Amino acid sequence: MIYPKKIDANSTMKSVEVGFLGGTDTVTEETLLSQGVSKISYNVKGDSGALTETYGIAELTINDQPIQGSMETDAVWFFNLGEDGTRYFMHGLQYGDIIVFNPDDPDASGLSMLDYRTPPEMVRFRLENGDAVLFSHPDGPFGTYQKFGFTKYGEGPCFSSICVHYERMFGVTGKDTILHFSANLDALNWNVSADEGGYIEFADERGKLLRIVSFMDYLYLFRENGITRLSAFADQMDFSAKHIFTTTGNIYPETVAVCGDRMLFMCQDGLYVFNGSDTVKILGKLDNYYVGVDNSHACAAYHNGKYVLALRIDFNDDEFVLCEEREYVNNALLIYDVNDGSYTVLRGMDVCWLMGTVNPCNKLLMCFNGEHRKKIGYLTNDGLILGKALPKSWSGPLTDLGQSLAVKHLKYIVLYTLYDITLVVESDGERKEIQVRGSKKSQKIPVRMSGKLFRVSYKSYAEKMKIARPKLVFTTGSGGV
Repeated sequence: MIYPKKIDANSTMKSVEVGFLGGTDTVTEETLLSQGVSKISYNVKGDSGALTETYGIAELTINDQPIQGSMETDAVWFFNLGEDGTRYFMHGLQYGDIIVFNPDDPDASGLSMLDYRTPPEMVRFRLENGDAVLFSHPDGPFGTYQKFGFTKYGEGPCFSSICVHYERMFGVTGKDTILHFSANLDALNWNVSADEGGYIEFADERGKLLRIVSFMDYLYLFRENGITRLSAFADQMDFSAKHIFTTTGNIYPETVAVCGDRMLFMCQDGLYVFNGSDTVKILGKLDNYYVGVDNSHACAAYHNGKYVLALRIDFNDDEFVLCEEREYVNNALLIYDVNDGSYTVLRGMDVCWLMGTVNPCNKLLMCFNGEHRKKIGYLTNDGLILGKALPKSWSGPLTDLGQSLAVKHLKYIVLYTLYDITLVVESDGERKEIQVRGSKKSQKIPVRMSGKLFRVSYKSYAEKMKIARPKLVFTTGSGGV
């Protein structure tokens, strides 16, 4: 006798494809996200459609030797001084001195004898003898550097932020609402008079003056809770001010960076782009990474079309990546392309200083807190941090695979991975880690898990990564796994 075989109509194989083009969304309820959007990702990029390694960090060397030797360093500057060539300046932690390094004559390094407990403000300007660098610090002293060495002044401005604008030097202490300015065509003359230097006090609700930037014919004053624009040409009697932005969350002054025809900066409530008159919030889908986190030590710089921000991020995943295994200040770099709006998050490096440079160096330089304080790094494209592979991770959102009420049976995942990875699948409290060997062909990876909600993550500890075309294949009904 032949018995008919019962077929569960609901057990037909179904599949969901996963992409990597959707970026990261930390704000939207994750069960509403598509499988092309990550809930958490770091040290990877997916802008090509495949998930690959991204930026890295290498140690800066000149003639195969680190320019700072064995000195702990928390700041570095790079200046082109015209006919005198290029110079690197470093702030040494042990004695607080500024050390100058001449790449054309490595044996001709100089010492400032200026005791700064924290990095000073530095700016290039013209003296009678040619290009020079001015040093200022809120706790003093004031000094300059020219080809013949350092000059220390007994009296001078003590500023936390300085800039040159229309032949004058401007400065703020970061402790009050007063803007100071030098005499016209004389950056060393701060005498207060109608014909020399002077000051302006801004007594309004926007708070202290924290950072000043010369940008597109105006001077912009970044304050605790807003931005003021100053028109400041040669005659100080013609100066005029306009308030153009107010925020309820504090502005982090060291995150302000001129990025071509715009400026970017970070507030307590997120990131903003500013064109000189209008301010627009950007990357709002990343807000839960850093809103509510203390980023008073965040800093940023611009280099080759990228705004690079060192900050503290709460990944909220119970993982400890590189610098997070010990005490740290910052733990991430956010790299934002100002031209197309794409971005990448690097995790695991405690960066305390950033500076973009131009030819002949043409690198984004950085200094570190913690174990790498004796190194000066620069941004690379190799996915390594100081010669070691960066841990890489992309975690998708919780998904019901398009079948909201049914129990799903995830049979297998089809994917292409050129390098070894760890595939992590979670469902209703169950978790599986599956080691997948790299191959030049697509692979069918058995999973055999049942549940209503699933999360799939892709992790790698190898130098390279390339994952493409993942497909989750499942059934519903009583067929089981």
